[in-house]
Amino acid sequence: MVRRLWHARLLALGATAALLGHAGCSPHCRNEPLEVYDPNAGYRFDVLEPGLANGDQTFVCLTFSGGGTRAAALAYGVLLGLRDTPIAPSDDSPRRTLLDEVDVISAVSGGAFIAAAYGLWEAQALDGRLERDLLYRDVESDLFSSLWRPQNLLRLGSVAFDTIDIAATYYDEELFERQTYTALLARRQRPFIVINATNMGIDRRFEFTQDDFDLLGSDLASVPLGLAVAASSAAPVVFSPLRFRYYTGPPLCSVLEATLTDTDGRQRNARRCEWAASLVPRTDGSSPPRHELDAPNHRYLYLMDGGVVDNLGVSYVLDAYRHGVIRRRIDDGRINRLVLIMVNATNRQPSDIERHESSPGILTAGVKALFNGIDHNSAALTQLVHLRLAKLPRHSNALCAECNERLQASCPSAAEAANSASRYPETFVIEVCFRDLTDPRLRDRFDRLETSLALPRGDVDALIQAGQSLLKAHPEFRRLEQALR
Repeated sequence: MVRRLWHARLLALGATAALLGHAGCSPHCRNEPLEVYDPNAGYRFDVLEPGLANGDQTFVCLTFSGGGTRAAALAYGVLLGLRDTPIAPSDDSPRRTLLDEVDVISAVSGGAFIAAAYGLWEAQALDGRLERDLLYRDVESDLFSSLWRPQNLLRLGSVAFDTIDIAATYYDEELFERQTYTALLARRQRPFIVINATNMGIDRRFEFTQDDFDLLGSDLASVPLGLAVAASSAAPVVFSPLRFRYYTGPPLCSVLEATLTDTDGRQRNARRCEWAASLVPRTDGSSPPRHELDAPNHRYLYLMDGGVVDNLGVSYVLDAYRHGVIRRRIDDGRINRLVLIMVNATNRQPSDIERHESSPGILTAGVKALFNGIDHNSAALTQLVHLRLAKLPRHSNALCAECNERLQASCPSAAEAANSASRYPETFVIEVCFRDLTDPRLRDRFDRLETSLALPRGDVDALIQAGQSLLKAHPEFRRLEQALR
């Protein structure tokens, strides 16, 4: 998510499109209809295999925040740190690292670039490819140059082409080699990559998974990864929202019926149930609900920067922990250790707003209000994560252990019950953030970095190194290393 409005040259993207207006031709959407609804097919977590070097016993989730290249470089450093953390092998297993154990990567905006690239190329992405092709690249200049290509200037006058299409095309062609979700699905192995955006229709999170594309009546497989990253980083004002088409027909009707008739659905997935309920025609209550798309009122889905609702990318993990794939594996006793590593590239730029006699303008006040809300939401989500995934499970396990001890002391015949496994696995919550830097000069340096897609090479290298060192120095990470030994 942008900390400022990037740069005057990027603002020209939105200004130019606004001045050119719309020619009125039919919009083209780069998502295809779903042929058959199959809840066990498509890009979903349960479709993927752990892999030879992975297992559910140690379940590792990574979340990458927004923050442009600053966030991407910090996340990349964390990936390198995990790659350099060996796990003691058993007698018959090959050498493994903690990176091999990563099961889920949930990312937003700037962090989505790294998540998508790693999901696509894995080890190859960490051998200098990402530094060369992304982190050291002046993406802002490239986007600005793309704007002034004659074909783009002409197309900006059409509703079929928006400023977000310039970014999506560039990311697709230059950064991700025209790869689609078919490439991720073909690998059939974790980590499961979740790129998050904001659904403007219901002001909730949207995830690039087949579960969410089901409610579009659409197939995620043909969607370019660059398009997903563009939607996740479609900063308001700078970029227009990304447009997808709703496809009415039997597959969507089946999805709506399955979602809205699931008696436990509102508890297990309130977000998706709310979205489904908004898509069907409203009734007065005297007739049964119709499980079909209210097509006149729901033609297109519009997506913008995922940081508007969750700039940490952590909501997917929270939902999976409460009622989703993580909770099912905990209840089945498959997870012994649950690890969450949050890469939070939020910084606090110095403000000179109190030096000026004149009051801030409307644009300054509006932008500040937006980002203050994002920062406060991020802080609340961080506290929620520590409460749900760390404090409550440890407290519950301690109570269970105390009860079991008392039960054994008073009723030795109940020893088998007393030694039964606890409901909660051992949890490790690790937040990698700038406030933990011990060098005040380095912390101030990062706080002054703009949120953009172009940073000096020296700053990128410093951020990568910081990601590695902050991870290694975290007390919970040290505790995890001891447990893995």
